[in-house]
Amino acid sequence: LTIDYYGVDITQKMVDFTRAQGINVRQGSIERIPLASATVDIAYARHILEHLVYYHRSIDELIRVARKEALIVFFIKPTASHDKLDLAYVNDMPLFHNHYNRTKLEKYVLSHQGVWHIEWEEISEQEEILHIYLTKEEIS
Repeated sequence: LTIDYYGVDITQKMVDFTRAQGINVRQGSIERIPLASATVDIAYARHILEHLVYYHRSIDELIRVARKEALIVFFIKPTASHDKLDLAYVNDMPLFHNHYNRTKLEKYVLSHQGVWHIEWEEISEQEEILHIYLTKEEIS
């Protein structure tokens, strides 16, 4: 498949490294993605929502920039337990390892206008993908 990739990373060091690999990337935040609305077929985030203060803005942005689907890969699977915002400090820098309530997360995603359907896909014992479908059309 011929796929055009566009990446966003918050750290300039990773942007420079990725550009050196020939990948189209710019500096920005998942909470304020530097793209116009509905400009990519699929918006993809992996192992990031658990590291943020909370997921609302990130999910809003992924849904905003995607035309067909937003994919979120969790390394801490959402469960039936209450949200647990787990903050630690590593080298004096804040690092979250948040645990989210699955039902609350699903309700938030489904509250967005334009979200047609959601589906969970287990990848491994540690990882799970939330597919957020914005259209009934198949993704090719």
